[in-house]
Amino acid sequence: MAMMLALAGMPLSPAPAKDSGKAAAADGKGEARKDTKDKLICRSEPVTGSRTQVKRTCMTQAQWDDLAERTRNGLRQFDQQSGKSS
Repeated sequence: MAMMLALAGMPLSPAPAKDSGKAAAADGKGEARKDTKDKLICRSEPVTGSRTQVKRTCMTQAQWDDLAERTRNGLRQFDQQSGKSS
């Protein structure tokens, strides 16, 4: 329950998708990794209070990683404030 409350207070604000408009020319492994970091990944989440609606959120892998890190930090702060330690 506490985790749900902490997550409910965290804003989920995906950045707008970037469209470079050019074909991916993977010259080397570094370019290929960069392209995979810029690729959009879409996830569906159920809408609270509805059995059928889902909210689709699309972000790059870097943005998903950033969101996960911010969520972990928020939960860690919540646990510290409530007197729990992980």
